Amino acid sequence: MRRPIISVFTIAILSYFFLAPISANAQGETKIRGGLKYNTHIEAIGISVGGDMPVADMIRVGGDFNYYLPGDEGGISTTVWTININGYYVVMENGSMTIHALAGINYLNWSYDSDFCDDIFGGFSSFCDLSFTNTGINIGGLAEFGTGNIGFFGTVQLVGITGGSSGLAVGGGVSMAL
Repeated sequence: MRRPIISVFTIAILSYFFLAPISANAQGETKIRGGLKYNTHIEAIGISVGGDMPVADMIRVGGDFNYYLPGDEGGISTTVWTININGYYVVMENGSMTIHALAGINYLNWSYDSDFCDDIFGGFSSFCDLSFTNTGINIGGLAEFGTGNIGFFGTVQLVGITGGSSGLAVGGGVSMAL
């Protein structure tokens, strides 16, 4: 289970160090974002943290981590989180508003934990703790509003398209230029 997580983080860190010298020549600022996201497949609200950086005049790369609020129904608790790595293309820039088209890769982790297994199986409760992962493709859009270092953003994405866990993710929040 840890191997996919380590691989995703390794790729993200190596990508940053590879792309940082390229982005120094690109126009724009590195941005960080925080907000809320709702996913129709997961049917839950999540907390989203991410950012992006320029690699060319109209192209940015970035990603986000989304932790969806845990659910507990009938003694079964669920934990869901996703990592998205995206490329952004500036479609329109008009004063304080910028609209980006985006495409990328989505990694989803979904875990279940049953309280019933602790009572029934005792020390073998790990048989009832299940999880699965899925990888898919994202497409969508990002809109940014505001001038200066602080702004607002909204995003709409079709996530996990090729992975069997597809859904619509809608989110928004605050962005800050570094």
